[in-house]
Amino acid sequence: MKRFTAFLTAALLAVPFMVSCQKENATLTTDGQKVSDIVVKSFEKKYPNAENVSWETRSSYWVAHFDLPSTKAAEAGANSTWFDNGGNWQMSEMDIDYAALPEAVRTAFEATRYADWVKDDVETLERNGVICLYVIEVEKKIGREEFEMELYFTADGILMREVPADEDHSDLIPEELPEALKDLLEQEYHGYLCVEAELEDGHFEVEILFEGKVFELKYTASLDWVSTEYEALFDELPKEIQEIVNRELGERLGFEIDDIDVIKTGLGFSYKIELENETTDEEIKIIINEKGEITIK
Repeated sequence: MKRFTAFLTAALLAVPFMVSCQKENATLTTDGQKVSDIVVKSFEKKYPNAENVSWETRSSYWVAHFDLPSTKAAEAGANSTWFDNGGNWQMSEMDIDYAALPEAVRTAFEATRYADWVKDDVETLERNGVICLYVIEVEKKIGREEFEMELYFTADGILMREVPADEDHSDLIPEELPEALKDLLEQEYHGYLCVEAELEDGHFEVEILFEGKVFELKYTASLDWVSTEYEALFDELPKEIQEIVNRELGERLGFEIDDIDVIKTGLGFSYKIELENETTDEEIKIIINEKGEITIK
């Protein structure tokens, strides 16, 4: 009887220890790093119903993979959310069904060249301080090669980004812009929506959505304007630029216009025209300045 009592006492004493170990293990990354308490608390506050949680580090961020009872993903742990070292939420990628996308996104996707590709993952991409994007990952086998692409749309169906699929999305976490720069943007583009913001090579590069158009803006670290770039339709180009483009197309059998970008700097306007031959997959980039001078790449 004494031996049984001693065994029972030892077992009861072990329970808190086991619970403690389980709790500690739940806050370890896949490579054994302990997730800080402030990060764990921030995650639990944002997603109190999360299940099957696992952690990892990417770049300088803590990333939690998890399921939600209300949005069961096809693959366990397909949802993910990113926090910085201070426990500040930065980004969440949430797995959804294709049918759950806004109608404008589905319509826009079905008008792209990727409409007949196999749809893999479909996600919402929520980020701190910028608009939500909808991501459709598609794949297709061409010959012996398999290609995977990610398409990023706004809620109203504007295709913002078309890039090879990448597991690490840390580059999509926006920089916090100075308040003075936000004020400049609001003065110039009242009611704009920020899509992307980063500080690179001493310059702020900001992508915004304004009156249905996407603008890529560049400012120095001291907030001096450097350049503005935006997409345009052929009919929006000056007549003399249209004539040059038509002449260049006439000399290149099988080529069609793929993209047109207008670039404005302190030196004036220039026009970047991308031509593509769908039969040969050949691409040509033509840059025309205000004087009609051409650079071909």
